[in-house]
This record gives sequence, C-alpha cells and structure tokens, in this order.
Amino acid sequence: MDHRTGAGSLFILVVAMEFGLWKSIAKETERLKKDCVFKLGDGRKIRYWEDTWCGRQPLCDAICDLYSIAGSKGTKAAEIWVREDGGGAWDLKFMRFFNDWETVVVHEFIGVTRNINISPLEKDKLSWKWDESRSFKVKAYFKELEGASPHKVLCKM
Repeated sequence: MDHRTGAGSLFILVVAMEFGLWKSIAKETERLKKDCVFKLGDGRKIRYWEDTWCGRQPLCDAICDLYSIAGSKGTKAAEIWVREDGGGAWDLKFMRFFNDWETVVVHEFIGVTRNINISPLEKDKLSWKWDESRSFKVKAYFKELEGASPHKVLCKM
C-alpha cells in the first residue's frame, strides 16, 4: 500500500479500468471461452452445465429447456458424479417433473452423457475447440489472436 495516497493497488486498478485494460481482458476471456473446450478428467474444475466439455457448446446452451429447470446450476461435474460398480452415473436434480414433450429431449440428453465418465486419476484439461488433440498453450492462443508473436501482441496492449 502506498502510504502517501493510502490507495495502494486500488489506484492501479482504477487507472487500468479507466484506460480499458480490464474491458480488453474481459473481452478476450469471452473469446477464449468460445475457442476452448474442456477434456473431462476428475471433474473438479468443470462446471457441468456452463462449461464446454460435452460437444461443441455448453450444455446450458445446447439443451436450454433442461437447463431452465436444472437444480444444479453452477455445480462442478465431480459433485454430480456418483460412483457405482466399476463406473458411475450422473446424479442430476431438476426443480420439477418433466412434461411429456420434454421426455424426448431428456432421453437424447441421457444418450449423449451416459458414456462420459469421470476419470478420478486425471485432471481436467483445457484444449482448443478446433483441434482437441492439442492442449491449450498461451503462446499458441496469442498466435491465433493476432497471427503474430506473443511479444507483438503484448506490445499492443
């Protein structure tokens, strides 16, 4: 803390916000979320409904009808997983019973997620949406953003 102004890092934060640094970071964070997917490991970092880990978009967007009645919003995948003999199952809670017209969506959803299991010995990983075999690397992300070296991108910020 700066004893002369009493502001400490608050001053830096206000200046950074005034000049749009945090707005730029927030914008790039949203873009990063759209360009990456999680590979499910132990499920401790992945939000079941809100993160992209099952398919090309978050489950909350892919099946918004079910998400609207989900009782486990914001919950980590590991918290919803129940271990059973040699495997496990997703223990999802909903705020009401399903309507007749929703049962088709529920069955499709169960078919997609039934064979996806938590791997307790592996950590969750972040990978590129366009090439899931590659792990996320900051240097590669900078190249994707600007088609330039990370040094040139940082100098523009």
